[in-house]
Amino acid sequence: MRVPGQKPWFAVVGCIPKEKIGIQEGGMAEVLNLKDDPKAVKARLDEKKAYPAYHMNKQHWYTIVLDERLEDEEILRLVGISFETVRA
Repeated sequence: MRVPGQKPWFAVVGCIPKEKIGIQEGGMAEVLNLKDDPKAVKARLDEKKAYPAYHMNKQHWYTIVLDERLEDEEILRLVGISFETVRA
């Protein structure tokens, strides 16, 4: 997903092997990559709410698994933060 009228990405949705983000149980995962301030990214990783970004800069991006771990409202809030981070 890109900011309308601009080139930067603010979110990337995909389906990847779980092992690509460090989940050892095998199988595929529907994921969402989002961008944020490096301190916020680190906090999400420390809280175990996210994984290091798949196929993106791991300092500014993180990956969440779309598997009911996070409430829809929280996911939408994080998408909004990513959008504003890129748009600024």
